[in-house]
Formats: sequence, C-alpha cells, structure tokens
Amino acid sequence: MQPTPRFAVSSMGIFGSHEFASDYAQELCGKDTGINRHIARPIIYEELKTSDVIYVMENWHKDNLVSMYPDLEPKIFLLHHEGIDISDPDGGTRDDYVQAYTIINQEINILVRNL
Repeated sequence: MQPTPRFAVSSMGIFGSHEFASDYAQELCGKDTGINRHIARPIIYEELKTSDVIYVMENWHKDNLVSMYPDLEPKIFLLHHEGIDISDPDGGTRDDYVQAYTIINQEINILVRNL
C-alpha cells in the first residue's frame, strides 16, 4: 500500500491584508470546499522560502514575487497547467468570481491527480 501524499496549502496575496469584502467570494468558499471563510493574508517570506512549490494566478503575481524575492523564482509557477493567467476576480462581479473559482478548482484537481 502506498502512503497517502501529505501537503499543506496556504493562500497569500500580493495586497492581502484583510478579510474578503466580497459576498461572492464568501459564497464560493463554502461551496464544497470545507472553507467557511477566506482571509487574504500578506506575503510571508519565511513561509514561501520553506515551500516546495508556489503557484500564482497571474504572470504579474510571479513577476512581483520574483522582484521582491529573486531566490524564490525557481519554485514559482502559474497555477494553470497551460501556463496562462487566471484572472484575479478581486473587485469584480459575481460572474468573475464564479469563473475564477471554476478554473482554480479544475487546476487544483489536475495538480492533485498528478501527485
């Protein structure tokens, strides 16, 4: 019997420092995720430094992280398996949040299957 892979997931934002104000985000967080609420946390270098892999939604997120912490570049990847941006819905409409949620969920499922 193979051991079950163990991993930890954490969410941080380039500008994260407050609870999501959007009701759309809160609605989607509870949807089959087991997450009751989401708090956008600021970047914590020490946590990123000890991470094996760092996934970002958009290229500008990667560029911003690399400019702040060049040593992290080898482990920063776009979440989308085709290497394309997933538009950050922050400040957008409900449809923007639903679209981002759907794509993120699909991409995470692809990652988990490949563990």
